[in-house]
Amino acid sequence: MIGIHAGVANLWDTDMDLTVVSMDYRHRPFSPFRLVPSVGWLFGDDGAYIFFGDLQRNFWANDRIGATLYGGAGLFHCGPVLDLNYPLEFRVGLETFYRLDSNSRIGVRYLHMSNAGFGDTNPATEAVLLSYTIALNR
Repeated sequence: MIGIHAGVANLWDTDMDLTVVSMDYRHRPFSPFRLVPSVGWLFGDDGAYIFFGDLQRNFWANDRIGATLYGGAGLFHCGPVLDLNYPLEFRVGLETFYRLDSNSRIGVRYLHMSNAGFGDTNPATEAVLLSYTIALNR
C-alpha cells in the first residue's frame, strides 16, 4: 500500500502552525502479530523533513472500519519553525480509516514526534493529517 497524507503540525503552538505532507510505503503484514513494516517521509512547508521507518498494526472494527497503531524512528532535518533539536526522532501515532470498495482507505492520522530526551531539549510536536492509502493489489 502507498499512503498519501496532508495536514497540520505544531498543533499546540498556535503561533507556529505548519503544513505537512507525507508519503509512505507499507509492505504486507508479517509475523504472528501481523506487523506491517513501513518506510516514508514527511515534509513541512518550512523545509523540515524526516525519513522514517515504522512498524504498524491494523485493528478492524468490521470489514470497513479500522485503526492502525504505528511507531518508529527516522532521520530528521529541522526547519525554522519545526526544530526538534536532534537528528534522530521517534514517531508514534494512530490512524482511523474507512476501507473503500477498491480496497483503498480514507482516514485521519494523529502523529507525535519526539527526540525522546536525546537532545539538549525535547520540544516534540503533534500533527493531524488526512490520509488516503492506495491498495497496490486487491
